[in-house]
Amino acid sequence: MYLFLQNFRATLIPTIAVPVVLLGTFAVLAAFGFSINTLTMFGMVLAIGLLVDDAIVW
Repeated sequence: MYLFLQNFRATLIPTIAVPVVLLGTFAVLAAFGFSINTLTMFGMVLAIGLLVDDAIVW
């Protein structure tokens, strides 16, 4: 990602944020008893896309 962005900060923020958000999402899903199905995975893909976009543009 550093090759495309050429900025260490813009590379580091999404690299740390994406795994943390995924772990938090799976923890919340498990805590509330939701299953991991196609709809929840699609929602996570959309959320990760928004997260990375906001982290890079900021």
